[in-house]
Amino acid sequence: MIRRAPLSLVSLLSLLSSFIALVPSIARATVTQPFPGVTLVDHGDRALAIVDLCAPGVSVRATAYAERQATPEQWATNPAVNADVAINADFFDFPGWTYVVGRARGAGADWPAADQNRESRNYWQFGAGLAENVASGATPPSASATEIVGGHNLIIQNGQSLAPSFDGDSVILTSHRRTGIGLDATRAKLFVFASDASLDGTGMAASMLQMAGEAGAAIDVATNQDGGGSSQMYVRGRGQIITSGRQVNNHLGVLAKGSGRSPMCPNHPPRGAFDGADCHHIVGWAQDPDLPTKSIDVHLYFDKPAGTPNAPAFATLADVARPDVGAVVGSSNHGYDTPTPYGIFDGKPHDVFAYAIDTQGGNNPLLGQKSVSCMAAAPPSVRRHVASPAAFANWKLSSFVDTLPMSDASIAAIALGPVVDGSPSLMRADDGSPSVWLIDGPMRRHVVDPASATAWRFDLSKVVVKPAAIVNAMPKGPDVRARPMLVRETTGAVFVLDDKGLVPGAPADDGGVVIGGTVDGGAVDGADPGAPAAGASADSSGGCDVVLLSERPWSLPRVPVALVALMAMAIAVARRRRRSARV
Repeated sequence: MIRRAPLSLVSLLSLLSSFIALVPSIARATVTQPFPGVTLVDHGDRALAIVDLCAPGVSVRATAYAERQATPEQWATNPAVNADVAINADFFDFPGWTYVVGRARGAGADWPAADQNRESRNYWQFGAGLAENVASGATPPSASATEIVGGHNLIIQNGQSLAPSFDGDSVILTSHRRTGIGLDATRAKLFVFASDASLDGTGMAASMLQMAGEAGAAIDVATNQDGGGSSQMYVRGRGQIITSGRQVNNHLGVLAKGSGRSPMCPNHPPRGAFDGADCHHIVGWAQDPDLPTKSIDVHLYFDKPAGTPNAPAFATLADVARPDVGAVVGSSNHGYDTPTPYGIFDGKPHDVFAYAIDTQGGNNPLLGQKSVSCMAAAPPSVRRHVASPAAFANWKLSSFVDTLPMSDASIAAIALGPVVDGSPSLMRADDGSPSVWLIDGPMRRHVVDPASATAWRFDLSKVVVKPAAIVNAMPKGPDVRARPMLVRETTGAVFVLDDKGLVPGAPADDGGVVIGGTVDGGAVDGADPGAPAAGASADSSGGCDVVLLSERPWSLPRVPVALVALMAMAIAVARRRRRSARV
């Protein structure tokens, strides 16, 4: 005899059954990483691949026109494609296989105009530094987009399901097998989804959002793609994990090779400012938002902008501590402060152009343009012949940055000093003293501060620590000058102008360079609207006051972050020694 369940329990079970019918059935997730940069969330009857577009070797591929009419597996295993993950993409004329409904571009080539963009739907485009959903097919694709597939119904926007307010197309309101594409808010993570289970738009959006969350990701925007018998997903090594066997007209594939470039990683151009230029230094800041704590290069061009043949130029690293910048962008190691090149010290006006260099090889924006006019007289010096091109290279000297224009007669009037040869050799005593010394023949010469070391392009990581007795036994020579100064004869002979104290019996000098000139201190062109203000403005009076190189027209000298510790050590040691002397 079978007992009947109480009515209340029957009612409860009926209500529960009805509730389950309304909620999409999602089995327990299996989360794996089949390829570098790819996470697969697998529920058996549906799967979501999460692709890190910034992982090494990851890229996206869409179907070229000649590659249509293939299952995702057939297309992905084509040697011309070689994708690791692939799904079907846009609606098409089944079984004609001639056109797709939305925009289409594969391997950099557009499909024939008559065989794409038949409805003004949204579409997905991928290219160098580019991954995005474009709202309307009427909007032309980006010139950098190499891979495009049409989207259909928008189902997720700003991280939220649009249910039940979809676009009214009946295909999203009824239940079918499904395929979807999405991106996160950074546009650095791509989501591709396929389902054997029949889902309406509400169930599809819920499935995609939940499965992304199971892997710690979040979808910002997603679309419904061609579904029904077209819905399929291929994973290399596992075959079609969601399959119907139907050949479809276009696909979206992921290549995850584990090394190399990641060309579709979203790229934001660098930002910054050109704060000023005078006859002492060139100052500003630059940051790449894609690598916000990394110091980046700034390229400085003179007289002509970048791209002009034979325009003098050099690179400097924006690694100087700028707390004012840090207060705005979150990190401070983005300032550049480089000596004005002696190559323009001819009394004539010279335009200066500053460009921030993108870390991913994208656009290098102009930070600003200034004009400066400088002239200089060399301080009392000896001229030291640079023995060979190898010595010139080993000392990292520059024909433009370091070379002061001077006539042969003026060069000949300067007494000769010791030859410059070999490579710079730096040392420090093992007694805890932070002082860095340049070994110059039998002498040791003090590298007075980190700014001087930077100007000479000394590599402080290669300073050799020696017993203090050996270091202190070497006679002291003149301090190393603040920056190298070269002159070049018309014969091609190059000389370093150095301290007269290097010649026996001659007095040492302070290495000051008498400089005069005019400076453009106008507004910073190309600066961010929220850019920090410059430490102070350059002199815009147009006067010709004579100043010494050791003077700084802007408040404080800016010191590279990597060298601040060296200066702090010197101060600490000096304080300990003073305290010890008082005991």
